[in-house]
Amino acid sequence: MDTTPSGWSGANGYDATPLGWLYYNHPDWIEYGSDRNVMYEFGHTDYPVVDISNPNVQQYMFHAMAAKAGGYQALSLDNVSTENISNDSIYQLGHYTGTRAPCPAKLRPACGGTFVAQYASASDSKWTAANLAYLKYISAQAKAAGFATIANLSYEGGANFVAAANAVSGIIVENVPQQQGISAENSWYNGFMIDDLFEANLYNAANVTQMFYAAVSYLNGHDTSSITKTEEAYVTAWTLLTTQSAQSFLSAGKISSRAVESYPPSMGGYVDVTVTGTSSAGSPVVTGLSSSRNVSVGLHVTGAGIAANTFVAAVSGTTLTLSTPATAGATTVALNISGLPALPIGEPIAPPPAVNPYAATPTGVCGWINGANAGVCSRQYSNGWVYMNPVCQYNGTSCSVASQAMTIPAAASGSWYDQFCNVVPAGRHTMKAATALVIAQGTPTQCPWPQP
Repeated sequence: MDTTPSGWSGANGYDATPLGWLYYNHPDWIEYGSDRNVMYEFGHTDYPVVDISNPNVQQYMFHAMAAKAGGYQALSLDNVSTENISNDSIYQLGHYTGTRAPCPAKLRPACGGTFVAQYASASDSKWTAANLAYLKYISAQAKAAGFATIANLSYEGGANFVAAANAVSGIIVENVPQQQGISAENSWYNGFMIDDLFEANLYNAANVTQMFYAAVSYLNGHDTSSITKTEEAYVTAWTLLTTQSAQSFLSAGKISSRAVESYPPSMGGYVDVTVTGTSSAGSPVVTGLSSSRNVSVGLHVTGAGIAANTFVAAVSGTTLTLSTPATAGATTVALNISGLPALPIGEPIAPPPAVNPYAATPTGVCGWINGANAGVCSRQYSNGWVYMNPVCQYNGTSCSVASQAMTIPAAASGSWYDQFCNVVPAGRHTMKAATALVIAQGTPTQCPWPQP
């Protein structure tokens, strides 16, 4: 986060930047890179790196975050890394101790202190330990204050990722699928997906015990409502193949505290909308909704005359059925509808294969249908199936182009519907590279997917 308190405008010749504030108040907090220059997150001078192993820094950072968290239930820890390295290959080296505060320009960078080298390399286990201790401290303090902690972790895997994820309440994995997205077919056919991102998330999802959110934020270079149907299907399939539950992910169209309205609800995005309708005292039915867009079963409902812990029990056209009767008389009411919609695909029949791409060369990791390597990545859910193709075959030494054909079984009842309410017949289907198909069972007259 930004370490500068609100209202800092500089003092006595110190500039009104975060680094200026640190030089004025805490020059011993400033971290320097292996090139002995001030370390910046993403190389951006608004984000100087501070010594998170310092107990005073830990306390300050928590209180600074908590002070800005009024009205929210969780603290967001953005850009949490599992590696001691910046995007320009400079790693965090150390800081100056015994410094003078305020520190004038003529004394910088030493500020009258002595340099202490804390970390010997980008892979120094001391940094990993310090980073994990900081996350655990923030999370423990937040929990005591009634906050959850949600960390935006990069997709790097292994023990560092799992340990960091399990230190907080939940995680966001930003930019999945990555910007290579569905248009870079050659990348997928050359094994990028199997060797890197997909492998890492299979492993992480199987080993992380906290709620696993996958935030799709910059798919193929954009993060607005311009997402295509092909991309929407691909993103949903990708996430369902790597997570353990249909209810454990968030598809975010924009990275902010409460934004996702730009992505369709069939992707599982967080819904936060207000609708109006007519209610009657003693009845759970609200009629004449101003809109049913994004409204689906299971979402939370609040409003005048609505009991606490009420949720959407059913939606039919412009009529909404609540889980509890309204207490207000026949009147027009404004209802706030919020939460993660229940995806109609259900829960996984079986977990994905056990994969640890960091310990040894993985084998048989993808292209499974009920345990058999059938060429197309697929996974069965209690009310549906997920099929995904590009390369979904790994022979132990390299990736190869798998079969693009699969056989969709007959639906147990009703019909299969894709995310766009098209009926998908059972039988043999052929998929193109970098495409996906996600289907759920529905009745002949009712598509199960929430629609925009």
